[in-house]
Amino acid sequence: MIALAGAAALSLVGWTALPLLLAGGLEMMYLAIVPQNWRFNAWCAPGSLPRNKKLHESKLSDMLRSLPAPPPPPPPPPPPPAGHAGPLHQAGRGLRFYPQ
Repeated sequence: MIALAGAAALSLVGWTALPLLLAGGLEMMYLAIVPQNWRFNAWCAPGSLPRNKKLHESKLSDMLRSLPAPPPPPPPPPPPPAGHAGPLHQAGRGLRFYPQ
């Protein structure tokens, strides 16, 4: 459909029907060939979607069950030593928006 819209726009700009006729012919060939493809039929077959969805969900749940347990969280970092932030605190007092 996008190609047909583009061909129609090109036909209007060029004042010729050739791009529209060519795009229409390609669209007709596409519509004649694609429904005969087994992959297309398997993709849009009625009733295959719920079956495939259940199969997909069962595979996902099996994969989830086979995953190992997550590792424990790391321990918290140690507190900084006393007086460590002293020079930074002193420098910050000189700033205008820093609370005294």
